[in-house]
Amino acid sequence: MPKTAPRLDTSLSRRSTDSDAWRRRELFDAVGRLAIAEDVNPTEIEGFWAYRASAPTEPCVADYRLGLCIAVQGAKRVHFGDEQIDYCPMNGLLVALPLPLRAQVLEASPAKPCLAVVLEIDPALVVRTASALPDVPTPRAAPQAVRPLPITGRLLDSILRLAVASASERDADVFGDSLKHEVVFRLLETDQGELLRTLAFRTSSAHRVERVIRHLNRDIARPVTIADMARIAHMSESSFHRVFKEVTSMAPLQFLKRTRLQRARELLLSDESNAGEAARAVGYRSASQFSREFKAQFGVPPSRVGSV
Repeated sequence: MPKTAPRLDTSLSRRSTDSDAWRRRELFDAVGRLAIAEDVNPTEIEGFWAYRASAPTEPCVADYRLGLCIAVQGAKRVHFGDEQIDYCPMNGLLVALPLPLRAQVLEASPAKPCLAVVLEIDPALVVRTASALPDVPTPRAAPQAVRPLPITGRLLDSILRLAVASASERDADVFGDSLKHEVVFRLLETDQGELLRTLAFRTSSAHRVERVIRHLNRDIARPVTIADMARIAHMSESSFHRVFKEVTSMAPLQFLKRTRLQRARELLLSDESNAGEAARAVGYRSASQFSREFKAQFGVPPSRVGSV
């Protein structure tokens, strides 16, 4: 049975200041104005977008990039290995590596949709910000790449101002980059800051895993073995396999398969490729194997993508 992480307390008023209460209301109003349409709503700030869902969903693999996901209304769940991480208002999910994760909307209705915002974070910004912080200790070990995070205090204040600025092209141009920098700084100050700080140390295990993931994403169709990945990470095969699974909750080849199938699904949804073309584009040489593994991951064969 999957183990469920303790659900973060939604009664933040019991441990928050009065300023948090009005900031939560303001953030709810700001996100409501941004998340007009179902699913993803881009904003005026690059890498910052709002999300809306009017009904619960079944678990489905989705691409999560390095960043922070914040629930504003309703609830979402991410499956991370054997763990189920639920996050609800005003709590977030910090993702330190680009990962294909199984996710679902738990609580949503037309009258009370699930609302969320997502900030994608540039790894280079993390490195620059962490290097400017005094007395940053070298991470003890590679932490898990996905962790829940309460959104309170100065972090909540920074996210609120980012959300407000993202509705105005002028404000986004003037303040967007500085506000993203500020959010990263506040994240590094939190209890989960070490999760991001691991990326700032080029000798850390998490940074080596991130290097391999970047290499795979550059050419997802290229044949690759565990030995190839370990060589890129400058680690032994056994150490690399162990660390990769500790950080991402997936074995390296499981990660590669899940990522390839997600890319194929994106190609099929865009109507740019048929099933055979999508399979070849992501490195499959066997159409039957592609169809079988695609159905196992998404519940439908590739020929039916877009029709359900």
